[in-house]
Amino acid sequence: GANSNTMGQLYETEIGFDQMNTIEDYNQGIFVTKSYNANIQNNELSRLNRGISVFNCRYAQVSIEKNKLNYFQNSGINLQDDFSSEVFVRDNELNMTLPFVLTEESRKGIYLHNSSHISSTLKITDNFIANCRTGIQVMNQVDGTIKGNSVISRVPDVELFGSGNIYRRGIWLQNSSTEIEENDVLRLCTGCTTDTAMNG
Repeated sequence: GANSNTMGQLYETEIGFDQMNTIEDYNQGIFVTKSYNANIQNNELSRLNRGISVFNCRYAQVSIEKNKLNYFQNSGINLQDDFSSEVFVRDNELNMTLPFVLTEESRKGIYLHNSSHISSTLKITDNFIANCRTGIQVMNQVDGTIKGNSVISRVPDVELFGSGNIYRRGIWLQNSSTEIEENDVLRLCTGCTTDTAMNG
């Protein structure tokens, strides 16, 4: 996939901003590290271990918008240690139209994990996430907003009650002070006895 590593230099990158990239069958689709002002928009990614990752972009502006990700194994959008940055994750579609298949269920949709308790402007808004064991997970974040997202589970009864110790969460905060409002976290599927809100 696309890779940007500037070894700490000032840098500006636009990935898919004017022309869409299609990335399939890679371990890592888009990986940006130590880059300032990353704008990642309008890309289509499928059959990957990790979709889009942005690590260690400090004092930066990071925008991840209007991307489509399908059949990712580990995480769709992965953010880590973007200290004192403005981070916007919005209007992305993760596994939007895919049917549920237990062996192809993604682990995490949007995953922000900081190594220490940090402050940055974080807005995760208006994303659609389906078929992920955890829809949105945020760790060690000071401030931020998670708003207007749809996290959908399509797990049928036969898999929900027969798949052992698989834990599924809609929005999961750990050691974070983040506002959560106006999100839909639902179980909607064919073969469900009821369509109910997910726990968590």
